[in-house]
Amino acid sequence: MKKTMFKLMILVVGISGIQSCKKGEEDPFMSLRSRKARLTGEWQVTSYETKNSTNGTVTFSESLSGTTLTTSSGGVSDTETYSYDFTFEKDGTYKTIEVEDNVTKTITGNWAFLGKNKNADIKKKEYLLLDDTKYTTVNSTTAAANSSSEYSNFQDGGQYALQIVKLSNKEILLNYVSTSKDNNTGGDTYETTIKITLTKK
Repeated sequence: MKKTMFKLMILVVGISGIQSCKKGEEDPFMSLRSRKARLTGEWQVTSYETKNSTNGTVTFSESLSGTTLTTSSGGVSDTETYSYDFTFEKDGTYKTIEVEDNVTKTITGNWAFLGKNKNADIKKKEYLLLDDTKYTTVNSTTAAANSSSEYSNFQDGGQYALQIVKLSNKEILLNYVSTSKDNNTGGDTYETTIKITLTKK
């Protein structure tokens, strides 16, 4: 009887430990691989949606369906052939390659998991920080449009934190929400939302 109770206690403690390691809302119930190990590798963006709103009215939006990206701005819509790939390395570096018709944008930088923040209700490793250190644009039809910029590590580059809704071996769901209020213009409110689904290549 004592042995049975002891085994039951170990099982309960083990399950509690596994559940406490679950960071994202849709994370797998159990994984033997660390979050770093699950993130590392090559990924393809299979779903992408973004919206910019002013006072609740959408002013700009993009959505990916297959290999077609639809952009709407000022009542005008446009479609382009599109692909977007991520590579996360174990050493904390990453690379993205974004192709829109004839333009290829390549970004390299550093990634890190954010720590716990009780005030912001953020769990440890629930958010992924991306910091761009190099940005290159190549236009296959117009060489004059090509450009390249470099930044110091975590200095002056493009930094943004994405909430990891799901991180499994085969799929990642990322969300980004930014809201601001301009008190100088009568309290105009601005919001940007991004939802990205990455599938392991």
